[in-house]
Amino acid sequence: MLKAFMHLKKLWEIRWGEKVNKKVKIALAVLILGLIIFGVVAYKWLKYREVYATTNAAFIRSDQISRINFKRVAGRITKIYVEEGQTVEKGAIIAEINPEDYRLKKRGLLYKVKSLQSDISSIEHKISKIRSEINIKWEKAKKEKKALEEERNALSANIEEVNAQLAQVKKDYKRYRNLYQKGAVSENSFEDIATKLKILKNRKNSLEYELSSLDYKISTFKEKMQLIRENKKVISELKSKKESLNEKINSLQTEIEDTENLISYTKLTAPMQGVIGKKFVNAGTVVNSKTPIVSIVDTRQIYAEVLMEETKIKGVDKGDKVYITPDANSEQEYEGVVKEIYPASAATYALIPRDITAGEFTEVAQRIPIKVSITNGDTSILRIGMGVDVEIKR
Repeated sequence: MLKAFMHLKKLWEIRWGEKVNKKVKIALAVLILGLIIFGVVAYKWLKYREVYATTNAAFIRSDQISRINFKRVAGRITKIYVEEGQTVEKGAIIAEINPEDYRLKKRGLLYKVKSLQSDISSIEHKISKIRSEINIKWEKAKKEKKALEEERNALSANIEEVNAQLAQVKKDYKRYRNLYQKGAVSENSFEDIATKLKILKNRKNSLEYELSSLDYKISTFKEKMQLIRENKKVISELKSKKESLNEKINSLQTEIEDTENLISYTKLTAPMQGVIGKKFVNAGTVVNSKTPIVSIVDTRQIYAEVLMEETKIKGVDKGDKVYITPDANSEQEYEGVVKEIYPASAATYALIPRDITAGEFTEVAQRIPIKVSITNGDTSILRIGMGVDVEIKR
């Protein structure tokens, strides 16, 4: 019995040893295979990281995202013509403000212009009338003065003639007086000479009086001429007033043109083709030129903004091919190229940069912004701000 038991024990130990050796061999083979697979995967992963720079810190952006508002006008919105998500063409009407206040202003300005134009017409009529009267009076005065001067010349000639006769008669009078005193001539002859002398003297006095009157009349014509010249000054003053009114009209015309612009500004139009991203107000809202009305996104100008870690940026250059996968749909893939690599980290552009002057800071990998143009894929399903994964082939 004992021998049989010992034999069985020996057989069991031999078979168990064989089983153990087999398991060790299998385990060793599995381990070696695993190491080989791990090595291949690790090699491929390292090669992949060498060839591709990857990150999930990337977002869809647009060069054209505009908040638009009314230009220089304020008032109550009467109507909004668009809804969020609606595609609009450049120049399409977005919203409208009641323009009645600006139209009333324009009518008031037009009335002022019409009134000033009426004043100018009245001034032009006065100028024409005064100029006509001046010409008539001037010509009449010239003729009258000429006639008076001719009459004065005639009187002067008569006076000279009378003076000549008077000089001769005076001589005759002296001679007749001497002869009369000697009794050589009759009293009648002496009296005739005396009467003739007296008549000549009276005539001379009368002619000199007439000449004095003519001189006075001629002197008054100088005053008339001066008055006519004063009327010419009135014309000059009226012309200056007319020029001033024209300047006012020009200023009002400029204001009218500006008011017409304001009336056109009461209709808010799209500055570009795009999609309405957000409505900030509704019909009935009172707004001014600083109130945003809607935001418009130009979906034709979208791109991917990549925030690449500084540790991965090496080897990335402009023109490198990029593969883009949206977080919202991992089965959708886009292609692009590196358009721009910014010269500073994203933190540099922050409104409040991190203060490290005290030397107390935690070292983190900085991210360099990269702009990627999308060259292939249906961009209509992309939305601004959407997250994406990118792979940049170095």
